[in-house]
Amino acid sequence: MQARHAYFENKPHSFLRCSPSQATIALLARHAFILRQVQNGVQLYAETEASYDAYFDERAPLDFNIASTDPNFFNYTKLPTDFQGLLVYASEDELNQSNNESVTLHPRFVDQPDALKLGTLQIASASMKASFDTNSPGQFEIRFETRHTLWQYHIFGHGISQLNIRSIDGAADIPFSKAVETTLANGQNAWQLTSEFAIPLGIIKPKFQLTYTDIATTTKTVVLPNADPAKLAMTERNGEKRIVSPLYVYV
Repeated sequence: MQARHAYFENKPHSFLRCSPSQATIALLARHAFILRQVQNGVQLYAETEASYDAYFDERAPLDFNIASTDPNFFNYTKLPTDFQGLLVYASEDELNQSNNESVTLHPRFVDQPDALKLGTLQIASASMKASFDTNSPGQFEIRFETRHTLWQYHIFGHGISQLNIRSIDGAADIPFSKAVETTLANGQNAWQLTSEFAIPLGIIKPKFQLTYTDIATTTKTVVLPNADPAKLAMTERNGEKRIVSPLYVYV
């Protein structure tokens, strides 16, 4: 099983840990399976030329607990805003999606909070047998999407004006509100520009640049930082709660 996250561009990354239950540890030991922890999941091996039924006569599933190893996981992951339960994955879920190489496991949200784990994974014996009989690696994937937030820039600078935010590469420009003067909680004044649409968080190159006119009426351009998943806030727009990523830039 491997986990992939759009926040990390679906590349291998250590953000989850998948640990077998005590019953599964005992079951694997009885049959000399090799369980290996890898960067983004677990791998299970068996060295045998016997048939599946001869080698593994168990009918109990393999159960794993899934825990996040990244304190910002819930911030950058697309989940229901107020969800505090468990994500449950099963190899025989009818909503799983299969292709020739892997099975993408469908998450089921269970209202059962557990401070020690994010969710559970169950691999049925029949799922293991299908891989064993074809002598091919059974690949299960858990995929996570990136949370989208409104990016809200606060620009500080003496005598600046005519502020405008544009995409750096010019592709799929996301409009920002006109710059409005605002006073922050600490008493500082700033120009505030907020994206009109929610933008996905992610570890990628900078998305936006700011053009502005300084006190000497010179037009300048500065590359803006991307939103930080560790810094989120809630706002309300048209009666709907929205998640905002506040950013602070001095020019």
